[in-house]
Amino acid sequence: MASIERAVANFVDRLEPRSLDGIRGQDELVTTLRELVRTSQVREHPLPPLLLIGSDDSQTQGIAAAVAREFLGDREDSIVEVEADTIDSRSELARQLLSLKANDVLIVHDVDTLDPTLYRQLLTATREFCLEVSNIEEELGAMTPVSLPFFSLIATTAEEISVDVIQDWLTARVQPYEAEALVEVAKWSGLRLGVTITDEAAEELALRCEGRPRELNALVASIYLEYAEELGRDEKWLIDAEMVRRRLE
Repeated sequence: MASIERAVANFVDRLEPRSLDGIRGQDELVTTLRELVRTSQVREHPLPPLLLIGSDDSQTQGIAAAVAREFLGDREDSIVEVEADTIDSRSELARQLLSLKANDVLIVHDVDTLDPTLYRQLLTATREFCLEVSNIEEELGAMTPVSLPFFSLIATTAEEISVDVIQDWLTARVQPYEAEALVEVAKWSGLRLGVTITDEAAEELALRCEGRPRELNALVASIYLEYAEELGRDEKWLIDAEMVRRRLE
């Protein structure tokens, strides 16, 4: 059972958007993000600090990575993703920032959990490309400014945050997924797995996973894995509504 769960989790990660073109059901958001990326590319300047707001199950983390890929092109090794709760001290923040290379994109997930002091230091470093670090060779408490390479910062949060925090960022909100949007997500996920999901099956999936695209993708992946032999019979590779209902019984 654990191996099946791991396989489903791996498939769900694979079904996260890989590019802005792969984001389904968020047309307005995609238009905004595409314009942001193009403007920064034309200016040959890092992205402005970008905060993506969306629920835990709204693919917000995948969308953040898709923005980074769109901006970087084929330089995917320049994406650095961290969870905010791993940045638990000034020294850890300094380690993360000092390890960045020129034009990297740093993605900090669940930034609302970051200590307020560290949060301010992160934003200051992003704006000024400079970090104050302790100089152990001088008297206790002395700080030395260290230049940072130009880098971009993208953060995600599932929480509603204060106006004071929002004004620090260019914000973009992942809108709740309506049924029509989830149908689009289901059919796109099927194509990425090499199967066709019928209209009726996509509607059934959308109904069962109301507003939750990652849960929907987990269900698609579990059907794909459980009925792989049946799907491949006669090379049909078709998921229909009856198959969805059987999986949910």
